[in-house]
Amino acid sequence: MTQQEASDLYMSKAQIKEKFDLNDCLIKMMGPPDRTKVNPCYRSAAPMQLFLRTRVEEWMRSNDDLVQEHRASQRIRQPAAAKAVATKREKARQLATRQVNRFKIKGLQNPPSRKWLVSQTAAFLMDRYPEEEVVTDRAICSHVRHQFSNYEEVLDALKGQVGIGELYEAFKVLACCLIIERCGLDLHPVVAAFGNDLLANDESIFRLDADPAAVKQQALDVFGLGANDLARSKGQRDAPSAREPAEEGVDVLRP
Repeated sequence: MTQQEASDLYMSKAQIKEKFDLNDCLIKMMGPPDRTKVNPCYRSAAPMQLFLRTRVEEWMRSNDDLVQEHRASQRIRQPAAAKAVATKREKARQLATRQVNRFKIKGLQNPPSRKWLVSQTAAFLMDRYPEEEVVTDRAICSHVRHQFSNYEEVLDALKGQVGIGELYEAFKVLACCLIIERCGLDLHPVVAAFGNDLLANDESIFRLDADPAAVKQQALDVFGLGANDLARSKGQRDAPSAREPAEEGVDVLRP
């Protein structure tokens, strides 16, 4: 089953809320999920719960009175609720912009040695994923993102924010764009972030057939940033790597 087919067959709780305007209470009444998978934003978080789309639609037909009662109450509260959500989303976007602007790649020469990157990634794969025999550019990008940047620190700061799905997606793509540029990788940023399959989210602004420069600008636009906004503050420098010392005074994001 492809990623797109799975997306058509199953719905997450967030998708159920958005598409059918149900709340946690009504979703809980449906019973346990049909399957779970690793949370795509935070692997340490609770697994994502997935429900068969046909099951959700059947439950709604069988409990139409509850659904209509809930929607009626939502319509009464909708204007105030929509304003509150919009306010929270904007605050989350502002917080995300500040955090994303702090993103830095550290401990690498400028540019880093391809041979060194491959050896570092190979050692990581051997330890974590021994079945992986070939070091791909996507594996290098992932290794740098998690081991030679403050990517995880930025994600931690965004936990629990309204609209985290869109913010996470854009940040991951932007981080991949910057790492690809920094390390000279031959890789499309959407492939680096999400693999060769199309994104499960049909409404995503990111596409595999888009020009990488356009993808980077789309990610920047989510945070209201321009390319120049990503320049490091004056005096902020790379942390040298013990095995590949960085040249003194090398900026992280800019050659």
